Amino acid sequence: MEIRNSYINAQSRCVKLRCITEVTEDNIEQCRQLMSIAEVKHLPKVIGILLVTDKEFFSDIDPLPFSSSSQLLYSCMEKVVKQQLDIFESLWNKAVSGEKKIAELEKGIVSEVTEELTDENEITFRIRDSIINSRDHLFALNNFRGMKILYDNFWNEQLDLLKRYKKGKHFHGIRYILHIDKETIPLVSIFQKTGIQMRHIKNNTPIQNFSIIDNILYSFIEEIKEGRIFPNLFVINESTSVNHYKKTFDKLWNEGMTVEERIRQMEEGKDQIETMIIKTRIQFHNFIISSLKDTIERDWYFQDEILRIIYENYFELFKENIKKTLLLKKMNQNSKSKSLVNKNDNNIGLRCILKITRQNMELVAKFLEIEGVYIRHASNPLPINFEVSDTKFNVSMRTSNKIDTSYVFSIPDLSLIKYYKSIFEDLWDEGLDARIKIKDMSSNLNTEEGFTELIENPYKTQQLLIHHIQKGTKEILIILPSINAFFRYRKIGIFNILEKKLLNININNNHHHDSEENSNKLLVKILTPTNNNLEKDITSIYNRIKKTNKQKENIEFRRIESLSEINTACIIIDKKDLLVIELKDDSKDNFLEAIGSSIYSNTPTTVFSYISIFDTLWTQTELYESIRIANDELQSTTEELRESLQILANVNQELTFTNELLNKHDKMQKEFINVAAHELRTPTQSIIGYCEMIDAFPENTEKYLEPVKRNAEKLYRLTEDILDVSRIESGTLKLEKSKFDLREIIVNLIEDLTAKMKKEASVIKSNKENTDKNTNIQLIYPELSAEPLFVYADKNRIQQVLSNLLSNALKFTEDGVITINTEKFIDKINNNTNNEEKEFVSIKIKDTGKGIDPEVLPRLFEKFATKSDKGTGLGLYISKNIIDAHGGKIWGHNNNKYGKNGAEFGFTLPLSKYEI
Repeated sequence: MEIRNSYINAQSRCVKLRCITEVTEDNIEQCRQLMSIAEVKHLPKVIGILLVTDKEFFSDIDPLPFSSSSQLLYSCMEKVVKQQLDIFESLWNKAVSGEKKIAELEKGIVSEVTEELTDENEITFRIRDSIINSRDHLFALNNFRGMKILYDNFWNEQLDLLKRYKKGKHFHGIRYILHIDKETIPLVSIFQKTGIQMRHIKNNTPIQNFSIIDNILYSFIEEIKEGRIFPNLFVINESTSVNHYKKTFDKLWNEGMTVEERIRQMEEGKDQIETMIIKTRIQFHNFIISSLKDTIERDWYFQDEILRIIYENYFELFKENIKKTLLLKKMNQNSKSKSLVNKNDNNIGLRCILKITRQNMELVAKFLEIEGVYIRHASNPLPINFEVSDTKFNVSMRTSNKIDTSYVFSIPDLSLIKYYKSIFEDLWDEGLDARIKIKDMSSNLNTEEGFTELIENPYKTQQLLIHHIQKGTKEILIILPSINAFFRYRKIGIFNILEKKLLNININNNHHHDSEENSNKLLVKILTPTNNNLEKDITSIYNRIKKTNKQKENIEFRRIESLSEINTACIIIDKKDLLVIELKDDSKDNFLEAIGSSIYSNTPTTVFSYISIFDTLWTQTELYESIRIANDELQSTTEELRESLQILANVNQELTFTNELLNKHDKMQKEFINVAAHELRTPTQSIIGYCEMIDAFPENTEKYLEPVKRNAEKLYRLTEDILDVSRIESGTLKLEKSKFDLREIIVNLIEDLTAKMKKEASVIKSNKENTDKNTNIQLIYPELSAEPLFVYADKNRIQQVLSNLLSNALKFTEDGVITINTEKFIDKINNNTNNEEKEFVSIKIKDTGKGIDPEVLPRLFEKFATKSDKGTGLGLYISKNIIDAHGGKIWGHNNNKYGKNGAEFGFTLPLSKYEI
């Protein structure tokens, strides 16, 4: 109810409401109610819901019938809404009026419909069901494969149908038409023994397989081939189509040959039919010449392309042929007695049926000027081209609105000639005299004596384009919308035609150079977007023309931006003919697939309006080109200036960088001197102070000697560190390498540090200082290698590194464990020639202290990288350089993100494999 109210509300706002549904006997009343507020049409098998407005789109996702629990798909995207509107319009055009469908249901009228079945199972079911329920007749025209399928799949149903015929329940019976040859004889014999009637026709009859069961037509448009039971099946109950096919079947049946006659013909060897296939242009040319030498009356059912080919290439021969044909006919009539001459026997040499348009009426008029040629107009021509006379039949099948390049000609098949003669006579009787049609079109021309025509056939557009380009004599103007369009037009030969015309005209002009103004001068102007490949093609065209004529002003290409907003090509010939071609899909390489509809016009105002547009664009390109040249020069100057500025910037950057290095070095030097001076001053002052205390209190000499010794050692270590830094930076650090067991110095260092820790602990305890500090630190080495770890290195320097790392661990660990691990591993070292594998040892020292300060971590191995008041920050810097000099690596990191679980330091050294 709510939805109905919404519809009524929309109707009150003058909104156009349209609805497509399946009208059935069960919903007639509801449909009538819906018709009171909306326009309703009927379409079979409507499932789900589709609702589309000019701005929104709704549809149910579930393919099952719509219910309250269905999910809806919604979109307000403009492209989606437009697409769904197009789908609805397509369905609307296919649907029938709701009022008509309701009237048919109430009167019991069966709707005339055409169905296309593609599923083989459904096709098999429909054919079997139709045979089982047949109440009158079964007629079929099939090839051998079609008959084989009827035998393999529906034989029992046909036998049952024959039984019903014999009981008098049916009127006509089963009749089959096919081509009978040696292969089909066994199957034909089986069918005949049951009482099925059969007749033979020739295999090249251009009619598709079809069957008529009662008043329903089953038509197979495609040929039945191996691998499939059936191709797509069309089921039609429309009376006009069914009656047409019934008449066709009856005509073929009457003209067909009985099985007995056909078998006798095959036994006597009289079944050969000469067939010629024309595939190449040379074969077609030879055939036309041969055909036009036959002085026989003939009938043509052609497209205007055939007339155009004959007019442009064989017109004189054609006129001679018609003249001889008429002369021969008059001679035959004169030899007859007056009583035998038919009063209606006009002097006709050729009858032709085709569709006459404004585009081809001038061509048709030229043929009508010839005595003995009669032409009639067909509004809806059949998709076939054929020629038939009393003695021969020639046919060219047409597919996709295009004449095929191969023509099949059959000689002399009398039954086929008779059949197509009758078809032509029917079409001739329905046709309109060409002179009346041309007069009618001419009288409807406007005062400008021109016309404009929409052309929806791409093939017609292509032919018209080529024809007018060939016809141009004074000026050809072309606008192309895209780069791809240029290559498509080249592919169909447009630029070859232009080039040949220009070359021929240039040759003629050179032969008549004494004439200042030559009427044969042709000017070609082309506006097109360009790229590098296209520019090469244009240059190639220029060069070829220049070889013949030093001046190439008679053809000029100019660059324009891509006309993606317009999407049309424009061709103007001699300021008289205009062709505007829609670009449908620029991604296609094929001309016919890329274009849509086109407009042809020879109306002066229309043509000149497009000439004005062309001239405007042409002038704009001149302005654009001058601006482009000036811009290129400016860009060149700007580029040179930019390069100069870049050079200055690079020099300035190098100077700045060098200055920064000098400043940094100067700052580091000052900082080093200040730190060193401070660090040297502290132990020196302590030593001086304790010495003064010894002088003042000699009885406490033993007490004060310990701090003097400790500060002296600190002063010594600091002095050694400063000297090491100086050696490293000056490149004079020397290594005294020897082979030794790395485990030895690790164990010795641990023992020395353990003893030192105990001694410091006793001193602290005796002095009763730092009573809050827990001195319970354990030094352990659970994974120390049991095997010797021989290295070739400077023993003192490696001991210095280990001592430094262990001292740091002790310094920053107040309570916990310090673990020393060793591990062997294989690693690759890069040589100049190849990668060599070598054995290394890693030494890892892990503590549970307070970890590495986040500010220090990024510059851990730089000079003075410390926040501790107990060191200079030189130890890790020196250690890194010592390890690097030995070909190893050193690292340090916290045990977790925040350093709360201590830190780990380690380094690697290459192991020694040989005795030194």
